[in-house]
Formats: sequence, structure tokens, C-alpha cells
Amino acid sequence: MNFRLLIFDLDGTLVDSAEDVHFCLNQTRAKLGLPPLSLEQVRASIGPGPYKFAEIVIPEERQDLFDEFIRLFRQCYMAHLTDRTRPFHGVRDTLKRMRDIDLILAVATNKPRRFTVKLLKDLN
Repeated sequence: MNFRLLIFDLDGTLVDSAEDVHFCLNQTRAKLGLPPLSLEQVRASIGPGPYKFAEIVIPEERQDLFDEFIRLFRQCYMAHLTDRTRPFHGVRDTLKRMRDIDLILAVATNKPRRFTVKLLKDLN
């Protein structure tokens, strides 16, 4: 099979971002008067995108907080995007080997572009 392009998911595939998401999620929940969630609860809710994520982590009876939650979470996340986020073990070496054999590498993610670009730049 000949292929030249590989497309990777970002969160949970190339990088482990759960701790930074967890931190900002609980900072946001605290500002909105909601109790914290465990890291395990957050890991289970990562993936469907920020609006679906907010629906999961905001109690049904408090969906009135949705817009404010998104605003506060994004503000926190931009400031703490790579505090704890790291590539998974072996990812850097694997990607380097792929580039060395002239494969085209791309990322597909539902993370907003400004976060994705900053994260990839910060993690080199």
C-alpha cells in the first residue's frame, strides 16, 4: 500500500491534555458555583468538542450557565494550554521518523484552531 499522508487526532492520540482540561474545567466550575469533577470524569467527557463537552460537564438544571462556562473555560484554557499537556511517550520520535521518510503529516481535531496552533507551537 502506498500512501503519503497520515492524519492524526490530537487529544488522546498525540498528546495527553486531560490534566490541563481538568484544571480549567474545575476553575470554571468553581467560578460558577459548581463542585469539582474528578480527573476520571473529565477524561471520560473529552472528545466531543467544547459545546458537547459543556453539555456534559454542566448539570442539566444549570444549562443557563452554558455561554458563561464556554467563555470562562476558553479564557483559562488559553492561559494554561500546555502547563501539563505533553506528547504521549514515543510520539515525537515516531513523527520524526515519518517526516524523515517524507510522509505528509496532518492533525484533525475539534479543538478550536487558536488552541491547536498554540499547542502545537508550544510543544514544538
